[in-house]
Amino acid sequence: MLHWIKSILGANPSPKYNWVTANSLFQFVSDHIDLSGKLDEKALVLPDEEPLADTDLRYAAGLKDALATSTEDNMIIEEKVAAVVRLVQKVAARGDLTAGNQLFEFLVANGDLMNYIDPVLEQIVDLNIEIEPHLYPFAKRLTFECAHRNGVKFGMALLGLCRRDEVLPMLRMLGLHDEFTIYSTIAIIYLSPDPETDLWNLARQVQGWGRVQVVDRLAALVKDEVVKDWLIREGYKNSIMYEYLAYTCAVHGGLHERLEVFTIDRQLFAAAGDLIEAMIMGGPAEDIDAYEHAASTVEHYVRHASTWAADVHDFYILHAVGNYIALESRDWNLLRRNGWSQDLRSNILIDIMGIIQQPGWHSRVIRGLQSEDTLEYYQAKEAAKILRINTEDIFWHRLRLEPTNSNYWHDVLDHANGAHIDDAIRFAMEMLLRRPSGNEGIQVQAGLSLDFLVSALAKHPGKGEALLLAALQSGQLRNRSMAVRTLSVWEQDEWTPALREALLRLGATESYEGLRSDIRKVLGGEILDEED
Repeated sequence: MLHWIKSILGANPSPKYNWVTANSLFQFVSDHIDLSGKLDEKALVLPDEEPLADTDLRYAAGLKDALATSTEDNMIIEEKVAAVVRLVQKVAARGDLTAGNQLFEFLVANGDLMNYIDPVLEQIVDLNIEIEPHLYPFAKRLTFECAHRNGVKFGMALLGLCRRDEVLPMLRMLGLHDEFTIYSTIAIIYLSPDPETDLWNLARQVQGWGRVQVVDRLAALVKDEVVKDWLIREGYKNSIMYEYLAYTCAVHGGLHERLEVFTIDRQLFAAAGDLIEAMIMGGPAEDIDAYEHAASTVEHYVRHASTWAADVHDFYILHAVGNYIALESRDWNLLRRNGWSQDLRSNILIDIMGIIQQPGWHSRVIRGLQSEDTLEYYQAKEAAKILRINTEDIFWHRLRLEPTNSNYWHDVLDHANGAHIDDAIRFAMEMLLRRPSGNEGIQVQAGLSLDFLVSALAKHPGKGEALLLAALQSGQLRNRSMAVRTLSVWEQDEWTPALREALLRLGATESYEGLRSDIRKVLGGEILDEED
């Protein structure tokens, strides 16, 4: 591979920019491609990622570019565009080494590339800046031989303008990392003789924000029936939220047409359920109210459910569909444009009730409640509520097996509206407060578990003093904040002397000003709102 790359880049490149390195991000990505053609987990965090402070959260790869929202003043953006274009002109005109180094430094210093890259590219085209002999080699070096993501991204964008398809295989490789997928996608659209196939191949190799970005653009140009079928069966699946792609895949994959036939297979039924559920959930993209084939799609899905509905997931989706069409406050007059009528809704509801009231669901839900699959367990809990199944013994059994699992604490405390709070407090005293610290993951889960417990104590004044004291003295800010919030709900004469003393001590020593302010409010008799 090294010989092939050198043949494209040139064995003895000139000029030698000070950012050129053998330890490039391209080299890093190519070193972490596994035998299946996907990136291994070690490549998720790029080597140019800056260290995080203890309280910071790391952006998922590709998220910043996916959001692409600017808070900068238009004048500042215009100044950045002008500065970049001037440097590009110098590089293109005479291979200016200084300008090439300055451009790289500018890209690194001005991190939100999406704020200004489009107008830069537009001006490069409008000014008819020459690609050869200098700009194309510069773009290759920037893309494949620098160690900062902004340099790589800008280089990829330039290569898209250069229209030289010799670099396409390497751009595809970079696109395997979610941080670069959108730039690879745009370059493929410009450079590939068969962009539909190339985008489809790339989409099948990524799962995060990269999948969201590439499928969104693949759907806009899809013609091949095989690719349309993939959009329906697999394309919407991503590790962020199915809601981002459900509408796009349903529309461009022709979901309604695929469900109109007399019989379908189980895989298509399951995928259709995922898509319908995600569109009903709505959120970050168009939802089912925007889907012109909503009524016929739902009608045919429920028809096929009489054959294929067999597990808790199917039950959960059918109930969600029923809730959607039963909501009278929805503007059904407006939604007639999507094919809805009162008769159709009534008939679909009757069919759904006929399916979910069949015998056998109770045992399936019980099996789901014992599942190790997180999604199946969650949906089984919801189904248990619908079927009025007593889950108390199951919740306690799971909690006893994993006493630091915060989700199981939530289940136990949420069940019966906290009627068994005394049992929960006793078990927490034994398993959370007296158990020696384990690894970091266990400590985080134990902290979240303490959150649920302390939050539940807001409804039980005077109970759980030891838990509240532990939370007030915890090293986790969230634990301390939750304890202060709970005490704000209690009357102050319900505080024990130990709790009052611990709260006063925390107010004097707490390093986070926001929490110190909350403590002053609580001591003054205020009840903290949820958003405080």
